[in-house]
Parts: sequence; structure tokens; C-alpha cells
Amino acid sequence: DGDPVLRGARDVPAESAARHRTSFSVDGVQRRWGLHIESLPGLEAGLEWMLPWSLLAGGLLVSATLSGLAWTQVRARVRTERLMSELQSSADALRHSETQFRNIFESIQDVFYRTDRIGHLTLVSPSCRQFGFEPFELIGQPVQSLYALPERREELLRHLEQQGSVKDFEVVLRRTDGERVIGSVSARLSRNAKGEVTGTEGLFRDISKRKEVEESLAREKEQLTVTLRSIGDAVMTIDRSGRVILANHMAERFTGRSPSAIQGQPLVEVLSLLDQKTRQPLVHSLDRVLATGQILETDLPAILSSSDGTERLVSVSAAPIRNPNAEVVGVVLVVRDVTERHKLPFAIVFGAFAEAAGVLAGGIAHDFNNILTAI
Repeated sequence: DGDPVLRGARDVPAESAARHRTSFSVDGVQRRWGLHIESLPGLEAGLEWMLPWSLLAGGLLVSATLSGLAWTQVRARVRTERLMSELQSSADALRHSETQFRNIFESIQDVFYRTDRIGHLTLVSPSCRQFGFEPFELIGQPVQSLYALPERREELLRHLEQQGSVKDFEVVLRRTDGERVIGSVSARLSRNAKGEVTGTEGLFRDISKRKEVEESLAREKEQLTVTLRSIGDAVMTIDRSGRVILANHMAERFTGRSPSAIQGQPLVEVLSLLDQKTRQPLVHSLDRVLATGQILETDLPAILSSSDGTERLVSVSAAPIRNPNAEVVGVVLVVRDVTERHKLPFAIVFGAFAEAAGVLAGGIAHDFNNILTAI
């Protein structure tokens, strides 16, 4: 009633003021209701002015809303597609990693194994077939049953408990035919995401052939050591740089220095040779042996002066040491004391020595070549 438009409309005759009328009845709430709707000129004038702007504003609002919804959907779709692409890439990478792991697992020569907390095998690589086993035969079996020396398994577990891992721990296992296999184990404790110990896992490597080679080398080294000890001449081996790498006890007697003091020293500082007549220092001919690979025998005896001042008349012979590729890698030097024998006719004594020393140096060099070939 306070609307000035309505108050102004009251002054207009009813038939001209009400341009549109609508009446209808509605039944509800146990009554019959009559509704009368009339449009007034003021209201229609306001609507004619406001309607276009209202429609424009509404259209812009609806357009903005729809655009926002569309943009949200587009962004959601793009993010979904990107996420799906990343998931697909991750799945492909995972499959690739699984394939690589499977190929490595099935092709390794060492035996990979995993046990639970009580020592039963839960995983074994196919390389166990080289010992006569199938992987499925070992799953669920106690790993200790494979040990020829069970106490080594207990010692291995003690090391794992103390250190968490071991490397190259030597053990002896049994093949299906009962034959023993010497191997080395590198293992560690396996843990779950909480850090709790769930068992052990590691690699077993067959080192039986390596142990045979090591024992053979040890025997040959012992034989060579015995030979060097029994030789009455000073024997030294020299590398390509001219340094002494091995000397026997007679070299200590001749030079006045212990074998440990001689090793690693340049030969020119260890072996001081003088010309018998002029007493001038003699140049060692090791370079010629290294270059030609031929046995060298001195033509005349020389004076050897030891660190304590003792002098003796010696003759020197050298032979090359070759590696498996026939390359000269060093020289064996044999020094023989001919002081006493020098009183006999020189030609007889020295001729016999030259021949014997050449054979000796060549034989020792041959022994070194055998050891290098085995290595």
C-alpha cells in the first residue's frame, strides 16, 4: 500500500488501469481459493525497461556459469588425461623393470637365494640347476640341509647378526650327487618396511676351480721358494723399471742387505759392480735383455762390493721373464761367486760358469713364466 506506483494507479479508472487480468480458482487446505492477477501500467513500464537488462545480465551470468563449468570440465579432462598418461608410463616402466629383473634373475651364474626367519628357502634363482637342483625342489627346504659343514652356516648367521651383512664368506655345500662344492657367500639380513628382520638373502658363487688354481699356485710358489733357498748363487728378479721385486738369502749375503731391504730398490743401488782391472763402475745390461728378450752372460768376472765393504769376484747372467702374451715383463739375475775358483785357469772356470749360469737363469725364468701363465 505504500508503493507510489500503486497509489497512482488507484487514481486511474479500473478498466483503464488493469490492462491484463487473470482469475482462477485453486482447491487446497480444505478450502477453495480464488486468485486474481492483474498487471498495472507502472509495473509493466518497469518491466519494459528492466527486462532487457535483466535478460542481458542473466544471459551473461548463465554464459559465465556455463563457461566456468566448461573450463572446469576441460581442466579436469586434461588433468585426467595427464594422470592416465603418467599412470600408463609408470605401468610401462614397471613392466620394463620387471622384465629386466626377470632376465637378470634367470641369467645370473651365481645363485641368488632368500630365506625366511627360520631359515627356509623362499626364493632361489634358476642357476641352482648347475648343482643338480630345480628351484621348486628347494622352496620350503631348510638352507642348512645343503651345507656339507653345518657349523659354517651357524657362523655365517652370527656374522650377520653382528654386522648385518657379510662378503665372500667361504662355505662348502653338497650337490645332489653328494659331491662337495666350495663357494663364497655374500649375504645380508632382509627387512620389511617397519625395519623388522624377515630373513636373509644373498648370492652363492662356486669358487672350486679358483681354489684349485690358488692351491696349484701355492704349490708352485713353495717349490720356487725351496729352489731359491737351495741355490748357492744370489738370485734376484727385476721388473721393467729396474727395481728388485724378489731376492733369495744369498743375495743378502752378497749385498749385505736383507731381502726385505732389497725389494723395491733400484738394482743399481743394490748391486754395485766394478771392473776387475780399472775398478770403474760397470753399467748393468738389463736394458739389452728387456729389449732383445735374450739371455745375457757377462764375458768377464766383475768385483761386487757389499754394503759392509766386503768384495768378491762374481760373474752375472740374466734371462728374461715373459707373460702369457710372450711380452718381456722382467729379468732374472743370477750372481755367482767365483773368487775361489778364480785361482784356477780362467778360461776353464769362467767358461764352465757361463754355461751353468745361463742354464740356471733360463730355468728360473721358465718357472716364473709358468706361474704367470697360471695366473
